[in-house]
Amino acid sequence: MKTILIGGDSWGCGEWTWLSKRKYGVSHKGLEQYLVDDGFSVVNSAQGGSSNSQSIERVAQQLKLNNYDHIVWFQSDPLRDLKYTTFNSLFTSYQQVLDCHNELLNSSYEQLNQLGNKVICVGGCSKLDPDIRNYNNLIPLVDSMIELIIPHITAPNIWCNDWLHYIDANTNKSLKRLFDRLLVDKKIQEQITAEPIMNPCGYHPNRDGHRVLYDTIKEFLT
Repeated sequence: MKTILIGGDSWGCGEWTWLSKRKYGVSHKGLEQYLVDDGFSVVNSAQGGSSNSQSIERVAQQLKLNNYDHIVWFQSDPLRDLKYTTFNSLFTSYQQVLDCHNELLNSSYEQLNQLGNKVICVGGCSKLDPDIRNYNNLIPLVDSMIELIIPHITAPNIWCNDWLHYIDANTNKSLKRLFDRLLVDKKIQEQITAEPIMNPCGYHPNRDGHRVLYDTIKEFLT
């Protein structure tokens, strides 16, 4: 029986549904479940709310315990690795956010590459950066799960998490321009979350989306 290790954030956990007005949980294990149904042995280290560095560290810890035939890693929003309250002091332009976004991604890729194992990489809420192709242990199989399952939508440059609220747009004109530009990405994000394949919770691909991803990964593995 072949073994697979899954790493990442909540997108690696599967389909989520609302359990109450303020709480949601996993209702289908998504990729993990499809792999198990197909005869694979799966360990899933993905956790909701994880930054990329945190998810990679969990992968590293699992590799100290066991060997795996394959590793699948879901990339999260790289800006989760920042302290959100520093946004006003760090950025005054959208380009600065993009540059930091890409620097953080490449730092994660370097960390992931240094594990020494081949890793199948999936762009989750954030799209894989083209620079990932410079790392010999990383396999950029799915640049964007969003674009894979919703082909009529192009993934936004930046996936706006709660940190958007830490930008004080009233401080100066530069921050107001930055905030307004990020809202363009936010509107694309809202179009994505309104798609049926993102139901029932609206923030994660459902089991149908994970089935599309599974079919892509299975084709690669066979």
